[in-house]
Amino acid sequence: TRTSSMTLLLHESVRPSFKKAVNECNSLRLICGKIVNHPRVRTLIILLIIINAIMMGVATFDFVDDNPKVSQAFEMTDLVFLVIFTVELAMQLVYHGYKLFLDGWLFFDFVIVVLSWSLSQLQIIRAFRIFRALRLITRVKVMKNLITALFDIMPRLGAVTALLALIFYIYAVLCTNLFGELELSGDYFVRLDKTLMTLFEMMTMSWARLARECMDQIWWAWLPFVTFIM
Repeated sequence: TRTSSMTLLLHESVRPSFKKAVNECNSLRLICGKIVNHPRVRTLIILLIIINAIMMGVATFDFVDDNPKVSQAFEMTDLVFLVIFTVELAMQLVYHGYKLFLDGWLFFDFVIVVLSWSLSQLQIIRAFRIFRALRLITRVKVMKNLITALFDIMPRLGAVTALLALIFYIYAVLCTNLFGELELSGDYFVRLDKTLMTLFEMMTMSWARLARECMDQIWWAWLPFVTFIM
């Protein structure tokens, strides 16, 4: 009985402090959610993402690379932006908890920020910091709705993509067999992979010069090109 009474007293003493801790944590969670989801804060984050993206573009100019002080200033500014985005993400994590990883848009934000920190020391990978601008998709409702609509029609797009791939393959084999032995200014049709790349370039409408080269040796060479473009 003495042991049970001591256990009861211990539970009664621990329970209020536990409830207090839970209430404080819940209050902190609500405060974080109220701050980070406030319309003005969300607008500020969007503005910072845009400014950060613009600065990444400006940083590619020679006057930044040629001046160590200017380059360092850009690097420090970029670090400040990353810290702000990290704080914002941390507040979202406090507010949502594990549910953050169940929300596709918030998880996308999480991946972008974590990768920005993880790969910040790799010079080649740092070029991909501009992908931080993709966070605009999760902030601007119109963009978010557009991406959602694209995912909704993805099965049909898959069928269209498969049809285009089949057409590419058929014309690649055809052109390789027809024009592979012609003496052209480049190795456009010597192999299937070269032909596929050539056809992809032709899709950008820069095909007339190459078609004329082939027509100099085969007068009807325009026919496969025109039907492919059409």
